[in-house]
Amino acid sequence: DWVYGLAEGRDGEIWLGTTGGLLVHRGGEWLRITAADGLSDDYIRSLCEDSNGTLWIGTQAGGITRFVPAAGR
Repeated sequence: DWVYGLAEGRDGEIWLGTTGGLLVHRGGEWLRITAADGLSDDYIRSLCEDSNGTLWIGTQAGGITRFVPAAGR
């Protein structure tokens, strides 16, 4: 995957926006979140975390997804 977005969460997790979905480094492993999990598209172009910890995800297809990270996800 190509990485187009990078964000560090408030809890220290690393989020990567890639051409194959959203990746998060949690508990020593990488987890993948895709359109099958509710993203508007798998091709992530940008990431931004707001002051509440919500991730705003911009995609190649032009959609924006509001993603609230859940503990243990």
